Amino acid sequence: MEEEPGTKRRTAKDYLASAEKESCWADAISELSKGLEDYPDNAELLGKRGFYSELNGCYEDAIRDYTDIIRLEPETAKSYDNRGSTYYMMKKYDEAIADFTKALELDPADTMGMKNVIQKVRLRLPIKRRS
Repeated sequence: MEEEPGTKRRTAKDYLASAEKESCWADAISELSKGLEDYPDNAELLGKRGFYSELNGCYEDAIRDYTDIIRLEPETAKSYDNRGSTYYMMKKYDEAIADFTKALELDPADTMGMKNVIQKVRLRLPIKRRS
């Protein structure tokens, strides 16, 4: 990206802050996409765009973003948890269980919570996302 003389390059945090101010999810996604043009391997930008994509019903886009985060940070349980939640909403239960199981392996401190989520997926019951 070419900058005009005398202008300061936006940081990834600038893009995140700008997206948070948007009242429309599509506008937030657009702002985060601009940030990812400058910072293509920024897991925080990818995660936030994946979250807004999921809220907007763009599940395949969310899966791509969460998968990119896992490629960048394969030991982060939250990314598997987020992708598993998206797979669950897509009714891809086997994929959801695989991701929730991996999240549990990476973060065994949440044993009861994740075991309950896995059981609910097996029973096809509604689940709540972790904050």
